Amino acid sequence: MRPRAKYRNRKTTVDGLVFDSAKEARVYQELKVRERLGEIEQLQTQVPFRLAVNGEHVCAWIADFTWVVRATGEFITADCKSAFTKKLPVYRLKAKLFRSCYGWSITEV
Repeated sequence: MRPRAKYRNRKTTVDGLVFDSAKEARVYQELKVRERLGEIEQLQTQVPFRLAVNGEHVCAWIADFTWVVRATGEFITADCKSAFTKKLPVYRLKAKLFRSCYGWSITEV
């Protein structure tokens, strides 16, 4: 018997990359289409960010995706979230730390 996923997600493989959920894999495929159309560039998956306060490492947060919007040059960090995981205290704390450390918000998809 396979171990149960943390939030009942199913690991899904696309283009040789393993995603934690089918939703995350679907978002990746949508972003790849946008990249091919030239809307976005520099698409990356599983990008780690160090979260530190006053120079002291507190924790790390890993973005599901990052990309740059070609028309504006805006750098986007995105995380796939369900209604349940958006409410988890640890996620809310890391989102606030991220905003404080980097000056921009996490885009939830």
